[in-house]
Amino acid sequence: MKKQNLMRLILIFYVNGILFCSPQETNRDRNRLIQTGALLYLIERSYSNPPLDSSECSQWSRTNREFNNRYEGFLSDKKEYKNLILGDSTMDISGRYPEFLKPNLTQNLAVGGNNLCDINRQMFAINTTNPENILLSTSGGIDILQDLSLENRIRSMELLMEKIKDRFTDANISVVAVHPTQIDLVNNQRSVHNQAMREVAESSWESFQLCWIDPLPLFGEGDLNSTDSAPNENMIQFPNGEIDPVHYNRDISFALKTKLEENCNLYL
Repeated sequence: MKKQNLMRLILIFYVNGILFCSPQETNRDRNRLIQTGALLYLIERSYSNPPLDSSECSQWSRTNREFNNRYEGFLSDKKEYKNLILGDSTMDISGRYPEFLKPNLTQNLAVGGNNLCDINRQMFAINTTNPENILLSTSGGIDILQDLSLENRIRSMELLMEKIKDRFTDANISVVAVHPTQIDLVNNQRSVHNQAMREVAESSWESFQLCWIDPLPLFGEGDLNSTDSAPNENMIQFPNGEIDPVHYNRDISFALKTKLEENCNLYL
C-alpha cells in the first residue's frame, strides 16, 4: 500500500510538471514528461490490479473492479475465522449492519457487483485455512443481471463449487438462492436459475454439508409466487424516497440471518 501511494504521489508531480511547464521549455521536454508520466501511470495501475486467480469462466464473465479497492484489506487479514462469507452486494450490505455478524468469528469477503466467476477468481485473498462454515449469497444474482446465458451461469457455479470444495473439503456450506427483486429480467429467470444452482450445489457437496436457503418466503408476507416482484416494504428505501429495485432491506437481512441459524445451524 505504501508503494502504491508513493507511485501516485510521483505521478501527481509529473502531471503538475506537464501542466505548469514554463513557456521557455521545449516541446521535447513536454513530450518527455508526458511519456514518463504515462509509464508511471501504467506502473501505478499494476499495483492497483489484484492478481486474480485464473478460471475458465473468465471467457464469459466481466471482472468486478470494485474488488481492486478491497483485496488488500482481505489479504492483510491473517486471522483464522470460523465462518467465511462469499458473495455479492446482498451480503456486502448486510454485513455492514451493526450486530449482523461477529467480526472475530466471521470474515465477510462479499463484494458488491460480484458475479460467480468474480468470487472464484478472488479466493486467493482468503487466508483462513480451515473454516467450519462457508456462506455463499447470492448464488448468481449478478450473473442474471449481466444477462449471462443459463449454460454459462451453471458452468460458473460448477467451477466455484469445485474450487471451494477442493480448498475447504471439510467445511459446511450454506447457499442462498436469488431473491425477489423489482427487475423483470431477474424475476422471470429466478425460479429456473435457482433450481439449476441448487442442483449444482447438491451434486458438489455431501447432503450433510450443504444447506440451501430460498429467501422467497421472507418476502411479501410469504405469499409471493416464483416470478412475483418484491414489495416496496421489503426493499431498501433511499433518503429521497426512491426504492432500490435490487437490494432487500435490513429487516430481510436479519430475517435471513435467523433462517440461517434455524435451518443451517450457521451463526454469523
